[in-house]
Amino acid sequence: MIGIERQLRFAFLSMGFISIIAQVVLLREFLTIFGGNELSIGIMLGNWLLLVAIGSISIKFLDRFNFHIREFAIFQFIIPVIIPIQILIIRIFPKVIGLIRGEVVGIGTIFSSTFIIFMPLCIILGFQFSLACRIYSGFEKRVKGIAHVYILEAIGSMIAGLLFTYLIQYLNPFQIIFISGILCILSSSMLLYLCRSRALILSTFVLIFLLFLTPEISSRINFSSLQILWDNELIDAEDSIYGNLVVLGDNNQYDFYENGILLFTTQDTAINEEIIHFPMLEHPEPRNILLIGGGVGGLLGEILKYGVDKVTYIEIDPKLIEISRRYIPENNLDDRRVETIFTDGRFFIKNSNERYDVIIVNLPEPSNAQLNRFYTVEFFHEVHEALNDDGMVSISIPFSESYVSEEMRILGGSIYRTLSEIFPDVKVIPGERTILLGCKSEGILTYNTDLLGKRINERGIMNKWVNIPYINYKLSPHRINFTLNSLRSNAEINEDFRPIGYYYYTLIWSSISGSEIMEKAFYVLIIIIIAVILILNKNRNAPVLFAILTTGFAGMVLEVSILIAFQAVYGYLYHKMAMIIATFMMGLAVGGSLMNRLMNRYMRRMKNPVNMLVGIEFLIVLYSLFIPITFIEISQYAISQYADTIFPILMLIAGSLVGLEFPLASEIYLERNKEIGKTAGVIYGSDLFGAFLGSLLSASLLIPLMGIINVCILVAILNFVSGIALGIFKT
Repeated sequence: MIGIERQLRFAFLSMGFISIIAQVVLLREFLTIFGGNELSIGIMLGNWLLLVAIGSISIKFLDRFNFHIREFAIFQFIIPVIIPIQILIIRIFPKVIGLIRGEVVGIGTIFSSTFIIFMPLCIILGFQFSLACRIYSGFEKRVKGIAHVYILEAIGSMIAGLLFTYLIQYLNPFQIIFISGILCILSSSMLLYLCRSRALILSTFVLIFLLFLTPEISSRINFSSLQILWDNELIDAEDSIYGNLVVLGDNNQYDFYENGILLFTTQDTAINEEIIHFPMLEHPEPRNILLIGGGVGGLLGEILKYGVDKVTYIEIDPKLIEISRRYIPENNLDDRRVETIFTDGRFFIKNSNERYDVIIVNLPEPSNAQLNRFYTVEFFHEVHEALNDDGMVSISIPFSESYVSEEMRILGGSIYRTLSEIFPDVKVIPGERTILLGCKSEGILTYNTDLLGKRINERGIMNKWVNIPYINYKLSPHRINFTLNSLRSNAEINEDFRPIGYYYYTLIWSSISGSEIMEKAFYVLIIIIIAVILILNKNRNAPVLFAILTTGFAGMVLEVSILIAFQAVYGYLYHKMAMIIATFMMGLAVGGSLMNRLMNRYMRRMKNPVNMLVGIEFLIVLYSLFIPITFIEISQYAISQYADTIFPILMLIAGSLVGLEFPLASEIYLERNKEIGKTAGVIYGSDLFGAFLGSLLSASLLIPLMGIINVCILVAILNFVSGIALGIFKT
């Protein structure tokens, strides 16, 4: 029995491990197709959590099947077989439903496709958790078995999160699943061996199959399936910690994509010239230049036409430079005047002591929280401090003079107004993508086409597109007035802790895809709330379930809030982000372990354990109010230098509070429902359902519309109501 117990612990660890690995791999695959805005990510992650919740609760309806260790082990080795098949389906299904590259995908398609493709794996993962709790209760007393499974799964998830950051740099998705799958198959085989099951033969066959899947074979499968996804135009593909890099090419013209988003095209001379020459011509004497993003696509070459002293080029992903060198030999990276630094652009500006004449931000539009940081009032203030007295910044926005939708006008107006809050002089350059120029001093930026033409001649600039006739055309008074009138609106200022910019971008995305986000989100939310009320109203343990649901919601919302705040205050450094997420999982294990010990020591002396659950709810209330205060202090004062220490601690405490509640809620629920498996399924399902709501609503709607501070207050109110309900329930 001791041998089986040890093998079960290893199986529970591997269950948490493979769950997180599969989640990250499959989400990255879908991001390549759907793009990475907060709403699409929320829908995908929400579907994952919802389906795992359904799987965990499903054990209630399968009592007549006497599932035990043998069945658990069989499901364990089925999991790593399903995941590669899901990867292949994800890469093939755009062709099946007729999606065209670059087509904006609607909410309905995202929801239905991820729900269907995730379903088999997530249902098994949720069911496995409840079954694991039922099995392990035979080795531990009552709820202690549930707590141990919860803790071991959290530890496995934490290890997977940290290890994935390392593996993704060197292995493709199939190889990662192959390595993780061996872990699952080994644990499954050992359990079947100890149970003397004939299914051991099947597990051995699967293990041999995985071992046969050598790196070379898996690389071929990976590249062939990507060829299908990219219409057989793929010539290279690499995975980095920041995303999937793809190169498409034909006749010496190469398109570089990251996570399905076009970064640059090598022969796009007109756009390259517009991005560089307008800000460079506006400055009287540009000598020291900072370029954030896209330098290898031709921008560096355009800057170097000006005989500058130095160009500092910031690129977050070293893999992009590595892969670009294979196809763009003359990329100017080796010019002695060019210094390439691999880091987050905002992190660099915040920590640089150098001053620049021109800062050019060449990044995609604010489609998500990570990119939105480069369009906020706080970022523009940091840029302002990094410029010389006559320095200027240049950004481009998705605002086309040929077609201006109401959604584009709102987003463009928000960014224009935000830039104007910091810079006393702001000028616009109309085009298919409007360029905004902000100068630290007034009287330097100009629409005087004669002066700009004179500078072109004096500096000996020979361009294919941006020449004197082109400048006269672009800066015609009619075009400028039309653009300025369209941008001047009452749109709200974009802030770090209220990132309204990416919400406005989501409105553009939804209008193009034909989805009315706000209307649909409102009706869906009302239906969900009514369904939850009806379900809880029929359950005598409703306040306990509501408490665990609000705690799951709080955990997800606080996790998202901490991540967004960290990106704003510190920067988007992937290894730091992975560490912070891992500390949340560590917190779940710490909180669950601590509560387990407290229950072993004090539970018999307690007259009513609901009192302790009420106390945890009020601790979450206090912590939800404490977090925004910490954010403000970190962002405004000198303690921001300790952000990389403070934020993991904040995440650890948030995870610990969620972890504290799970074993205790299970014990209380178990008092009235004596079956371990059902209790584990219902409590775990309620926790995940709360996390599902948090995932779906927090980043996509609540945080951009309400701001991080108000969202934390909302979390506090929900858990306060939950605590009051529990207080009434205990009597």
